[in-house]
Amino acid sequence: MLHITSGETLYERLFPLGGQVLAWRDPLEEGPVPGGLSLTELSEVRAEYIAAAEEIPLGEVQRIFWLRDEWLENSTVEDEIVLWFRHSLREELQLLQLLDWYADHPGPRITLVRAGGWSEPLEDLYHGRSQVSDAEFARARRAWAAFRAADPSELAAMARAEMPLLLDFLREYPSVENGLSRSQQRLLESVAAGDVAERTSSPWVSKLQAPPHPLLTGDPVRLTETGWAVLQGRADWLALHELDRWLGGVHLAPGEPLWRWRESTLTLERQP
Repeated sequence: MLHITSGETLYERLFPLGGQVLAWRDPLEEGPVPGGLSLTELSEVRAEYIAAAEEIPLGEVQRIFWLRDEWLENSTVEDEIVLWFRHSLREELQLLQLLDWYADHPGPRITLVRAGGWSEPLEDLYHGRSQVSDAEFARARRAWAAFRAADPSELAAMARAEMPLLLDFLREYPSVENGLSRSQQRLLESVAAGDVAERTSSPWVSKLQAPPHPLLTGDPVRLTETGWAVLQGRADWLALHELDRWLGGVHLAPGEPLWRWRESTLTLERQP
């Protein structure tokens, strides 16, 4: 038996249940996740992104991915794979990747434990696990392909109809009102309220906080006049800087299609 979970939260706590434990370490909500790549090829892309974003030696990150993928490849001989994932955007995306992979590599029984958190006894959650159905595999495959597509329209449709957790991902597209993603909006709102901006591992937020910057200035950090104008929707952030960001399979960059989020209708709009 192999237990697979996100990161380190449950890693040691799962060993008493028997079997081995694999942590699926990858913040898929940030950086490139393009379609058309094998697991090995995608892991190389992800390793390069994470190494650069987190300023970690590339070899260290590659080794983590190599070992992780080797475990996955070897897991097809197990009698059962138990997937432990919370209801969060990061873990939803990790779960989609795993279900898509196992749909192509049948063999072990795939069961799932979903929870909002891990406060309940793990043994109770384990005994309440459910087998992944064919319909769940099919939906995961559609969602994973839509997440990695260069056109996010199908992902937006799935998010509205059946996978609301993915709306959190779509809200990271620049808004039609002021060009800010939801995380950027919340950061500026926090600064405007005089609060200390929450620490985040997201590299673009780190750059947003680093002076000199057209939106933020000073120590403690405050909004500039331009920052206030953008926050209030009187100016467009995308008119002030060159966007270069990956969201799944979509590269928001000069020369590429520009997609913007409209919260009132929960839709993405493509602009010239």
